[in-house]
Amino acid sequence: MIYQTLQNPLTQDYLDFKRHVLSEDFQWNYRNTTSPLDEFDREKYTANTMYQHRIVEGPSRNCDRPLPDVQSYLVGNAETIVKQILAHNDIQLNFIFRMVVNAIWYSDGKPSVPHVDHKEYNHKNLIVYLNQFEKGNIDVIDDDGSIHTYKPNEDDVITFTHKYHSVHQPSPADDRRVAFVATYL
Repeated sequence: MIYQTLQNPLTQDYLDFKRHVLSEDFQWNYRNTTSPLDEFDREKYTANTMYQHRIVEGPSRNCDRPLPDVQSYLVGNAETIVKQILAHNDIQLNFIFRMVVNAIWYSDGKPSVPHVDHKEYNHKNLIVYLNQFEKGNIDVIDDDGSIHTYKPNEDDVITFTHKYHSVHQPSPADDRRVAFVATYL
């Protein structure tokens, strides 16, 4: 399988983090797009707008930033959750590049532009789904172009290695799709 589903140990640290992120007091920042539409079919994909809370901004050769940049007071909590989930699943953690919480709503029903979080270096994605929603699948695209679709539920966790992926919007009836994303090695 191109992606791996992991067990979420549902630790108290995780439950506290989730409760805080889903509360009315959590600070979000608006992002106009998840990925530009330049190289993809505008009829099939959309540049999803989202609300985001950057915890650690990843390094980027494109921005002359060789080190991750801590941007949130939640860095310790988020790091603990990544360590707990990976350790519970017997996955070794060497380095965290980026950690962010994303929230998207229904806009036009199209999936986001397929993208790789860090094109310039190898990494793995860890995605933890913090709430329940209808639709909102993720497509992970293999090197041969085949699409592997996963329908997440609340508290689900998946991981995959340096692959293009595309996020589907939740249904119009749901209020949002909230996910904690970490990139790591």
